[in-house]
Amino acid sequence: MELTMQQSKIETKRKNEAEYGAYSPLSDLIQGCILENRMAQKHLYMRFYSQLFGTALRYTRNREEAQEVLNNAFLKIFGSIKTFQTAGSFGAWINKIVIYTSIDYLRKYAKFKDTAPLEYAANITLPNHTIEQMSADEIYELLSALSPTTRAVFSMYAIDGFKHKEIAKILNFSPNTSKWYFAKAKKELQQLIIEQEKN
Repeated sequence: MELTMQQSKIETKRKNEAEYGAYSPLSDLIQGCILENRMAQKHLYMRFYSQLFGTALRYTRNREEAQEVLNNAFLKIFGSIKTFQTAGSFGAWINKIVIYTSIDYLRKYAKFKDTAPLEYAANITLPNHTIEQMSADEIYELLSALSPTTRAVFSMYAIDGFKHKEIAKILNFSPNTSKWYFAKAKKELQQLIIEQEKN
């Protein structure tokens, strides 16, 4: 009896591997995840891991936190994948889930306060040529030096394409506060880049 059950598990695993592989079309993997197929979930996770880990890392303080956020995000992705509208971009859809999961994680240790002054330094620029020459790890290291709120606003606005009104609504403060945090991020990043160039 035990041998028969074991053989059945092996056969099921082989069938799953044959049905959902690393090179399966994305639409097949999505359908497999809707059916809660573990092999489809595994390959979907692997296919988007690098991209989404990078997103989580921009919002968190280190790789361990990013991994925790990513795992939580994938639980949400698998739990809500039935709601995905096929007319849209799946990559954008799951990336947004990671962003919101990262922000939820930030709320555990960071308070998003509406304390921006009336004026903010809007004329600060970042040396684009320097940033373009940096590796992803170097950019993540720079961002990790920022405070949680400053890092979140910069990532949302400069990288993920949110408007200041959207950021303000998500983080529960005014659009001017979002602009102030973005200016603060640029100023701090500018200083960090200058210090790096000196070394």
